[in-house]
Amino acid sequence: MELKKLTKYRNVWMALAILWVVFFHSELTFESSLISNIKLIGYGGVDIFVFASGMGCYLSLSKNEDVLAFYKKRIQKIIPLYWFILIPWLLFKVFSTGITLPQVFGNLFCVQSFNTTGNDFNWYISAMWLYYLLIPVFFFLVKNIKKTITYWSILLLTIMLSFSFINSINLIIIFTRIPVLFLGICLGKCIHKGIKLRKVHCIAAFLASVAGFLLLAFFIQNYEAKLWVYGLWWYPFIFITPGLCLLISFVCCLLDKIKPGQFLLKGLECIGNHTFEIYLIHILLFEAFKYCARSGYVWNCNRNWILLLLLTGVASALFALGNMLVHKMAARHHKK
Repeated sequence: MELKKLTKYRNVWMALAILWVVFFHSELTFESSLISNIKLIGYGGVDIFVFASGMGCYLSLSKNEDVLAFYKKRIQKIIPLYWFILIPWLLFKVFSTGITLPQVFGNLFCVQSFNTTGNDFNWYISAMWLYYLLIPVFFFLVKNIKKTITYWSILLLTIMLSFSFINSINLIIIFTRIPVLFLGICLGKCIHKGIKLRKVHCIAAFLASVAGFLLLAFFIQNYEAKLWVYGLWWYPFIFITPGLCLLISFVCCLLDKIKPGQFLLKGLECIGNHTFEIYLIHILLFEAFKYCARSGYVWNCNRNWILLLLLTGVASALFALGNMLVHKMAARHHKK
């Protein structure tokens, strides 16, 4: 089977990733240990984002290698949405916990997470721009690689690079995702070259995922105090992410054969097209709710969290709709 047939479900990967991240950031509680454990590792949705972004960016650059156009497109797509949500967040911080002028500018220019003063909107925003800086470098490297050993060597180097940031929580959470980004770019090359997916590749990816989950369980069980400072939360997802994404695609292939499954996939694809809007909205609303809960204005209970999740869904839909309307009006104006 061609990889392209499986990776056409990239938007489903993204949808499940954002839903997993939102679930992780919520403070819902469950009696079921299985559901609690799925929630506990919901940060893995970020690794799916990074992996899918690496793959998508390779394919994008393979069509147009103009790096300036690559950055222009992403700046136009991301910065207006980010600032639209950041402004009310900054106002909220001013009137709640306070924020300094350097921190305001750090957030405006997406670099606040690279220091230790706190008050960053979210670490992933800073990380995202670092990844975008690396993507063209990885693209031209991977594009010209001939030997398999070179791929493994670069992957190992990216992992070793992350070791430099052990004991720096702000940075290790960012740099442990660079190997996942590199793997996504490698997958993008495989798709671009039309490489067929063999059973041995699927088995290897799935076994790596199983090994990653077992490794993560071992770390959680035995090294709880070192999970953050040593990056043990995130290293296993280097092994987990590719196989997990392929598994999602295989399930999607099965769902695509039945009407209810096709309906579900269309819904997930719609969510996958608007993950950034959902990401921004949920960070803003969740932080505001947690502040109100700490201040005693609302109860921090499952019922209120369910209501907040529904509100997040509605607000995200309106935000995405507004963004689409703005783009359509801008396109019409450009044609005139």
